[in-house]
Amino acid sequence: MEESNQGSLDQLLKLIDSKDAEVRDVTALKLKKLKDDRAIEPLLNSIFQNRNFNGTMVYALESLNCEKHLVSIFRILFYEGYEAKLGAYSILSEQSFEFSQDELLNIQNMWEECIANPTSHAGFVNKEIRIMMEDAYNGFMEYLEKQ
Repeated sequence: MEESNQGSLDQLLKLIDSKDAEVRDVTALKLKKLKDDRAIEPLLNSIFQNRNFNGTMVYALESLNCEKHLVSIFRILFYEGYEAKLGAYSILSEQSFEFSQDELLNIQNMWEECIANPTSHAGFVNKEIRIMMEDAYNGFMEYLEKQ
């Protein structure tokens, strides 16, 4: 990577934790354009620290290779707001993932917790959102059944 791109990435990664939602959103869009997978962890951290103000950051993840972050993407799908859920569903539908049986069991536990406490999870009581979540869940649980 060129030094100027490295410097840009470093500056953007510092800004992704801004307390200002507008700064985070602009930063996320710039990270999306850079398409540098080193932004995945900082984006995920910021997504989980800024609940309900994180849809643009999830959108930025769509341009990155999330193959090693299946549990985190499901965490977004199950626990974050509507816009973030749509982004997570898109990532789950369009990308390929590496995962272990333990990770699938972790996702299964999260899903069972959603079912047990539907009103505690953003949008779960909305039929369309629940169907979207269930579709993604069922698609990956097929792998667990095969093992």
